[in-house]
This record gives sequence, C-alpha cells and structure tokens, in this order.
Amino acid sequence: MEKTGIIGKGAFGEAIGHLLHETDTRAIFCDKNQDLHPDTVDLKTLIDSADIIFLAVPSWSIHTVLTGAKEFLRKENILVGLSKGINNLGTTSDNIEKLAPDNNYAILSGPMLAEDIINSKQASAIVSSKSDNVAKKVAGIFEGSRLLCKTTSNPKAVSMIGALKNIYVLGSGIGRGLDLGNSWQGAYLTRAVSEMQSLLTTIGLPAQLVHSDAGIGDLLATSISDSSQNIRAGKSLAQHTEPNNSEGLSSLPFIYKMLPENRQGHFPILKTIFEIVRGENPQKIALVVK
Repeated sequence: MEKTGIIGKGAFGEAIGHLLHETDTRAIFCDKNQDLHPDTVDLKTLIDSADIIFLAVPSWSIHTVLTGAKEFLRKENILVGLSKGINNLGTTSDNIEKLAPDNNYAILSGPMLAEDIINSKQASAIVSSKSDNVAKKVAGIFEGSRLLCKTTSNPKAVSMIGALKNIYVLGSGIGRGLDLGNSWQGAYLTRAVSEMQSLLTTIGLPAQLVHSDAGIGDLLATSISDSSQNIRAGKSLAQHTEPNNSEGLSSLPFIYKMLPENRQGHFPILKTIFEIVRGENPQKIALVVK
C-alpha cells in the first residue's frame, strides 16, 4: 500500500483525505497553520514519510510550497497537483516541472467538488501524467472510493484546462448574480466550451481533452455549485461588491497576458470577464450570448 501525504488541510485537502479513508489508506497532513491543525506534521516529516504527495494548495501558494520542499524531496516522491490555476510560473504542471524537475508527477482534475466528496457523493477525475505507470499508480490508490478515475498522458493540457475552467466559471457566477436565467447559462456554457478549445489551440496545447471530465464535466459541475469560490466571486462582481480571491480571479491576468494583443478580441467571453474584473459594467456578460 502506498504511503500518502497531503500538503494543505483546507476543504480540498480534507476531501482527498476522505477519499483515501474510504480505501483504508492512511494519509498524513501538513499545513502552514499548525496551530489551527495540531494533528498535522511539518513538511520534512511528511516528505520523509510519504511516497505520493498531494499538493492541495491554491495556485498562488504552490511556488512557496515547492520551494520549501526542494531540500527534502526524494526522487522517489510522486507529486500530485490539485490546484486549477495559473501563477507567474504558469500552471500547476509548469510549477512542478520547474521547481521539482527530478520528480515524477501527475495532475488530478475533474468534477470533484469538496463539499460533495465530504458528504460521500460520487465524483470523477482525470489522472494525467507523462508516465503511464505513475498515472495508474495514483489512480489505483482511489480504487474502492467514490472517486472514479481515468488516466491520460498530457498533464500540461489537463492543468491548463482546469485553470481555464475556473476563469469561465467566473462568467457563470456573474450571470447568476445578474439572474440571467438557466437558458442563458446553457447558451453561455456552450460558447465557453468552444472558446476554451480555441484558446488551447492558440497557446499550442491539444484541445480534445476539453470534452472530458477535466473540461466540460468540471465546468458544468462547478457552474451549478453554490459552494464554488469562483461562482461566489462572479456573483460579487455582478453585485459590485469586492470578491474574495479565487483561482479564476487569480489566474485571469496571467492567461490574458499569454495571448497576443491582436488575438485577445478573438475570445469575447475571456475579454468581457477581464473587463468586468477591471471595473466595467457586469451587464456586458449578457452580450456574449448572441
């Protein structure tokens, strides 16, 4: 049985722990707030004790976590990225490759809402790694749990799709905050999927995985969730109140900068969300459905 560790004891870290508990796999936790979570261990102890390490931290923290882990990581440690965002080093996949280049890794992504998992509802995910053996090993530790896993071999694409999903969910949240209705949501999400595919092609990544649990599945699940931080942030934008930070909000400026200026207008939903975040009228989101 693989020894597992989870860095981050927020809602999603707890959800992963819940799934592992269903398979009788014991996971140890590390969290920066040890006073709040006295049952956690320090980073070195976790890395020394675990074969597979889940990075259950937001994209704006993963650089700090991996930088701190560098001196303790063993080549045998398999890292599993969970955050669906972009920072100044890129996606979670990019961060792991740049900061832990000697380690095998996988990206775990899909419709797996923390609230559902903790309430013992079924979820599904894509486990993507450049190594088929690593992908199968990570997927295998969830056998017997309520998480159904499929494997793929393109972690960069899966990581980027997860980040894009959160940005487009902001638009869903704005629409919900404006009470545009379910029919508008259906049309909006149809256009969002098409735009995500075009955007991936523009930045040089394969677009076919948008039609998977990591893409459409996660986009739909998150867009109807009341617990999603990105939905809440979108609603706040619609109501002209200051939103709490979310993966979508944090990632938006980085993905926008990836696009050549002469291409930004080719992605009307992305451009509209970017403009609303910068203070323009949130009613503009209604116009992306024509």
